[in-house]
Amino acid sequence: MDFPEEHRRNVERLLRTCKELREEAEKNGLTEETLAEMLAEIRRNQRTRAEFSGEEYAQYRREKAQEFLRLREQISAEAAANGLTEEILAEILAER
Repeated sequence: MDFPEEHRRNVERLLRTCKELREEAEKNGLTEETLAEMLAEIRRNQRTRAEFSGEEYAQYRREKAQEFLRLREQISAEAAANGLTEEILAEILAER
């Protein structure tokens, strides 16, 4: 069976990566059992990512954006409460 060149390259890259990971693990004293557990975790995570629908991913991105905006507002409020002004911030940034 002939596979497209892109698939062959992906498999070769994956095999090289696996070999490098195994060598690194052995060098750091990881056992086969630990390595197998790590690979199983990676596979579980990959399956989870693959199960996101487009709608779920869009919702996830919206939630993360909202979380970032809330964090930004919290940091701004704390900075203002501690006396940081736009002028002081401009001076700090100008020094860099």
